[in-house]
Amino acid sequence: MLREISSAYRSLWRAGMAAALSTKFPGHRFVYRDLLRDGFRNHSPSYFSEQRVLRTVDFLQAASSKGTLEHKLMKNRFHIQMFRRKQGRRLVHLSNPMEREYFLSVYDSYEACLSRIGQIYDIYLL
Repeated sequence: MLREISSAYRSLWRAGMAAALSTKFPGHRFVYRDLLRDGFRNHSPSYFSEQRVLRTVDFLQAASSKGTLEHKLMKNRFHIQMFRRKQGRRLVHLSNPMEREYFLSVYDSYEACLSRIGQIYDIYLL
C-alpha cells in the first residue's frame, strides 16, 4: 500500500510540475507543491484510488500544453491559491469580525465548483 501511495505521489508530482511550469509564472510550482503536500497529508491512504490518480495524471499532462481547457483551469487554480495564501496573512490584521467572516467564506462557491468538476471527471484537483 505504501509503495502505491508513493508511486502516486511521484507521478502526480511530475505531471503537476509540468503543468505548473507551463504557466510561465515562477510561483506556481510552489503553489502546486503545497497543494499536493496538503492533499496527501489531509487524506488517509484509502482515499486514493489508482484509477483516479491515473486520470488526474492524464488531466495534468493535458494541462501542461497551452491553449487547452485543462491548462486554463489549472492556471486559474494556481492564481487563486496564491491569492488565498496572501489573504491568510492579511486576515490577522483585520479588526472587524464581519470582514474576517467574509474573507473566510468568499471561496466556498469556488471550492464547491472544484469539487464538482473533480466528481464529474473523477479526478483529484487537490
